[in-house]
Amino acid sequence: MSLPNTEPGPADSDYDLMLCFDPSWSQHFYVLSFQSGPSMDGEVYNEVKIFFSEDFTWSSCRWKSEIGFYGSSRFVNGVLYVGHIWEPVLLAIDAPGPSMQWLSQRIIQLPGFPNGPEMFGCCDGCLCQSSGVLCYAQQELDGCMMRIWSLEGTDSRWVVKHRLSMNNVFGRDLLLRTNHEGLWYFDYDIQAFDLERELVILVDRVAHRIISFSMSTGKGSEILKIRMFSELYRRAFYVPYYCKFPALALQGAQDEVV
Repeated sequence: MSLPNTEPGPADSDYDLMLCFDPSWSQHFYVLSFQSGPSMDGEVYNEVKIFFSEDFTWSSCRWKSEIGFYGSSRFVNGVLYVGHIWEPVLLAIDAPGPSMQWLSQRIIQLPGFPNGPEMFGCCDGCLCQSSGVLCYAQQELDGCMMRIWSLEGTDSRWVVKHRLSMNNVFGRDLLLRTNHEGLWYFDYDIQAFDLERELVILVDRVAHRIISFSMSTGKGSEILKIRMFSELYRRAFYVPYYCKFPALALQGAQDEVV
């Protein structure tokens, strides 16, 4: 569907669109347009324009936060979690109503080690959800182990759910290296994970391939070869689908009638 009045704003502004839809929480969806740019007085402004599918209208809310939250995102139970570009934190934004002028938001510290550009060139973790709970996966410092946490409780505590060995998956004992600039890189990236199916999707940067890893057996299998790792593979490579296909659901209903 086409959204009405989707002008990105002034030519000198930056913007980023995010779709928020969780059918287990609501049949309606939101589109958030994060915008930033210079104001009349020279200061940088931050604003979020929000599209509501329920009444097919846009609303505008101010964003009380610094620039930088344009990383990976997940919409879980009415809350949009957005990763920071550099810092190991999330911006959590509650789903707004059409009459809201300010977004209800808070900062959540990510678990694991503090990943900064002074140490690592690429050590982004991976956000996913499981049974309506936000989850986060990240390599340990040597890359040989991976941890998966879930965000639980009203106080937003990270709880370790899994600790997985990666050595047998890649057939190497060393999964960390440096480049010519002296920055540390892991040999693999975590693309996605699905706790219900006990599945992790990995990108092997050395052998240029995508791997599916079974959490129950500890084994990995190659999905496909890739020419080289690029930002293309940071997109939604794996999306879990738990509902029955309409045709199968219809067939099941007919069988019950018969």
